[in-house]
Order: sequence, then C-alpha cells, then structure tokens
Amino acid sequence: MIKEISKKLSLTETEVKVILFLLVILTIGLGSKYLFLSEKITQYQEFDYTQEDSLFALMGKQDSGKSYKGNTVVIVDSEQEVLDFNKGNFNERRGFKLSAEKSININEAGVNELITLPGIGEKTALNIIEYRKTHGAIKSLQDLLNINGIGSSKLSKIKNYIIFAKQSDSVKTKE
Repeated sequence: MIKEISKKLSLTETEVKVILFLLVILTIGLGSKYLFLSEKITQYQEFDYTQEDSLFALMGKQDSGKSYKGNTVVIVDSEQEVLDFNKGNFNERRGFKLSAEKSININEAGVNELITLPGIGEKTALNIIEYRKTHGAIKSLQDLLNINGIGSSKLSKIKNYIIFAKQSDSVKTKE
C-alpha cells in the first residue's frame, strides 16, 4: 500500500512513512486534547472588589498624611524629606521678586541681574543687552516694548523693579 501511494504522489517510500507518522501523531494529539483535557479546563470566576475599594478609599481619607509601618502610625513630612535630599541652594532661586529698594539699573545690568526680574529669562536678558548695544541706553518703558520677548504683560510685572540711569549718571552719584 505504501508503494502504491508513493508512486501516485511521486514520493519515496521513506517520505510517505514520515508523512503518515506525522498524521498519526497529530490525530492522537488532537484526540487526547479533546477527550482528556477538556474536563480540566476551568472557567474564570469574576470577583467584585467594590467593597474592598470603598474600604481602601475610606482609609485613605481618614489617614491622609500618615504612613503605616506595622501597627504603628508614623506621620511623614514628605516636603521636609524632599528638602533633605535636595542639594540645591534655595537662596539663589531664579525668578524671585525684588523689593522696590533693590531696583536694577536696566542700562548697566548683566544677564545674571536681569534674570532676577519676574518673567525675564536668559534669552530675554540677552535681547535686552543686544538692544542696548545697538540702540544705546534705554530711556523709558516704551523702549522696552521694542525688545523681543517683552510685551505689555511682562512690562507691567517688571516696571516696579527697574530704573533707567545711564552709566555716566550712576558714576556721578557714586562720587
């Protein structure tokens, strides 16, 4: 029978034997899966966690700001812990507001002084310095509106913290 099949399919006898072996193994495998394993397949159960969720939310509302370790309650000041790990110098914060007594001379200030003004970043500070180089001393608030990066809202924030003294004026007052 194998010789007749091999002649009809133009295969060798060994090839036919291998194909028949694979078909027998496939049939046995599929049969065993459906006969023996179908009983062991379990259905998934659905669980309702709404009660546990509501208890968890209730505990969170009652104990906000507290951290549990074992049976003892430890109150954690998370802001202080963050500050303990931060090595930054908080006295040199960028963007703090200057008091009126510490006004900046807009015609002499460098980049580091200019960025202390509210809303002025490094790029705008460089634009102010470039404007001074090309147009001379800044004489009024209107001149500041010509600088790229300064609009009316930013001007209203910084106007109380700047003065318009020329370099020669400040030298005279220092003498």
